[in-house]
Amino acid sequence: MKRYRSKISCPTVFPQSKRRKDFFMLKYELNYESDKGDRNLIKTLVKKGKALAKAVHPAQANKSASLRSWKTIENNSISGLLAEYLWVDSLRAFDLECQTNNYEKAIHQIDITLKHNQKKIEVRSSFPKNGVKFALCHPQHEFDILGPYSNSYKPGEIKKDFYVRTLFPYPSFQFLQHLEKDGFIACLTGGATWGMMMDKEISKQKDLIPQDDILELSLQKSSTYQVVPISRALDTFEMLELFKKP
Repeated sequence: MKRYRSKISCPTVFPQSKRRKDFFMLKYELNYESDKGDRNLIKTLVKKGKALAKAVHPAQANKSASLRSWKTIENNSISGLLAEYLWVDSLRAFDLECQTNNYEKAIHQIDITLKHNQKKIEVRSSFPKNGVKFALCHPQHEFDILGPYSNSYKPGEIKKDFYVRTLFPYPSFQFLQHLEKDGFIACLTGGATWGMMMDKEISKQKDLIPQDDILELSLQKSSTYQVVPISRALDTFEMLELFKKP
């Protein structure tokens, strides 16, 4: 597995981009065919992801008429686990100890806890079919950092301290096909704080079904989320510096 820093200057990609500041991200490359360590990691995550999908919505797995939607749920559960794994790897590369929590239901998801301050990080991932530069820089269709349900004060909803994003530049239905070949790319693309999510000058509300929220995806249930557009978000290295604080 290779990890390297990458810079995108959005105005050079889309002159009208709302993101005027350089965006620094961490890019990962995994090589299933030629790297034994990568192959073993991917096999483990695929196995766990398939088991997770069945645990969250077991009835769906046996509906032949819904095979396509079931495969989507499977792919998204695997990609969610990989996104979490890569953020943990980045934290450890920056000498930050952390732990992950078992995923039982999307509403109770706490992906990563920083050990030195017990602050919580939620990881979200998705598949920008037009590429990472489009997702980060397009003036009308930029992606967002996904935060909590907008009605997150309801009982049972857990506040996170940080929200981060992972982008896989492949169509979602081809995710596993690309993952099991050499040259698979994943990008850690910044995030936002709880305070940013609650700041109406920075955040906004959006109705959607997150691609990695396999409970809602299996039920085709849309919810209203607080989001921070990428143009207003912190890049990956700004987030990593925040994680270091007490």
